[in-house]
Amino acid sequence: TTISVTSASIPGGLKTSELRKPKAAVPKRFLDDDVRPSDSPNHSLDFESMPLVGRDKEASKLKQCFDRMIETPEDSHDASSERKKELVLIEGISGAGKSAVALTLQKEVAEHIGGIFVAGKFDMNTSSEPYSGICKAFGALCQKIQESSAEAICTVQAGINEHLGSDVELLVHLIPELKGLVSDTINDPAITDLGTDEIESRLERLRFGFRVLMRVFSSVFSPFVLFMDDLQWADVSSLQVLEFLISDTQNENGLMIIGCYRSDEVDENSMLHNKIVVLQEMTEKYKFLVTKIPVGAFGLNEIEQVISSVLPNPNVAATLALAKICLKRTLGNPFFVLEFLKMLHHEGLVLCDVDAKIWTWNVDKVDAETMSTANVVVMLHNQLTKLPQQVQALLQCASYLGSTFSESIIDLVWTTYGRRLVESRIESTASLLEVIVKEEILEKRDNSQYRWVHDKLQEAALTLTGERRESFQLDIGRTLYYGLDKKQVEDELFTIVDLINNGNVLRLSEFAKANLRAAE
Repeated sequence: TTISVTSASIPGGLKTSELRKPKAAVPKRFLDDDVRPSDSPNHSLDFESMPLVGRDKEASKLKQCFDRMIETPEDSHDASSERKKELVLIEGISGAGKSAVALTLQKEVAEHIGGIFVAGKFDMNTSSEPYSGICKAFGALCQKIQESSAEAICTVQAGINEHLGSDVELLVHLIPELKGLVSDTINDPAITDLGTDEIESRLERLRFGFRVLMRVFSSVFSPFVLFMDDLQWADVSSLQVLEFLISDTQNENGLMIIGCYRSDEVDENSMLHNKIVVLQEMTEKYKFLVTKIPVGAFGLNEIEQVISSVLPNPNVAATLALAKICLKRTLGNPFFVLEFLKMLHHEGLVLCDVDAKIWTWNVDKVDAETMSTANVVVMLHNQLTKLPQQVQALLQCASYLGSTFSESIIDLVWTTYGRRLVESRIESTASLLEVIVKEEILEKRDNSQYRWVHDKLQEAALTLTGERRESFQLDIGRTLYYGLDKKQVEDELFTIVDLINNGNVLRLSEFAKANLRAAE
């Protein structure tokens, strides 16, 4: 799970995070550093200044939901104006730009004093980990609060102490960052063994705890927007928590939950589909609204806009011809379109005329040399194989650590296991990560955390392991289990157990205690 938190100025002095102007989520992979084609012989493609293309309708609909959520009763004559909770579901295939639409709301939230935008992401490698995305999103928020003024900390702490009491221990076990806000009230964050007969009681206390925590946070930070990406990988417990949060009639504060999911990976038999049906049936009773925003593929016009922005050329016919090829090869998938253009640039099929300050290409050559383009993962795989051997090897290791991981974790895996993947002396983790970040395959976050720029890049890195996937998972799982200290193992327990269990069933007895702990 990958987390980011951005906020406007809030009561108690929580500092405003810098918000970049919302744009399409476009990596600068395989490009030189922020160089424009008109001012350097490096001739980089410029994705940074490209506007969000073809998503005005979707972004406008999302803003309408936000405006409705923050509306005061006197601002509206609508009988539904008492509903201060909005659930927005943004659906579309992978790479359609769902996240980019959701992130357009960051700017709106930042303009409201006290507003906060919390973003979390579910991970395909940890889909069996209970509460994973929810807990990490709340954990990142707790860290942000602890960096603010004493007044803000006291306000949140007082609310938690008053309304949660001893039940906070259950949440602290799942959200370690919460301990910094309640350290005066508990001694040990570990959950006491309750026995099988008390499992339902524990779950009920957890549901109640999440609700109370949201009541506290949304009373201090308003409007409160929680964005959860890749809901198709959410576990059943997380989906239950989202239901409990949006249907909490005792929470009178404004709350908006945005969920993005891949529509082509959610059928009528899936957990997510069934949960959405249940939520739609609950709206009248629990006073919240559900809005679906479908995000489709680009048409020829949108692809022309992208090409005109990234590869400016006054020849309209040439741009249209390239757009037609691009549409044919990518079927209009926005992420694929951008990666396809990067591939053309990398292969020298689009060139910069420095004197004329335009980009040029031979349409027939582009068409002929891209005939074998199968899908974006294959395309990205081919690009990754052109990177240095040790960079590829580290990417293979990182691909099994989830969508987000710490520098210390990948350093342990690389220095312990990575030496077996290369023939020469291994380079330092830091130097390899620097190359990968420059290529915009990974991006560096706060607290020495790294995350994949897009899950398709992670998938492409996974394909580098070929038929060695099982041995990779087992060896990396063992490396983490024996190389981390007790607390770190506890924090990474579900990742470790998943790696080991998927790696080799014959070795499960060696890790029976770890499996038992995860089951608890």
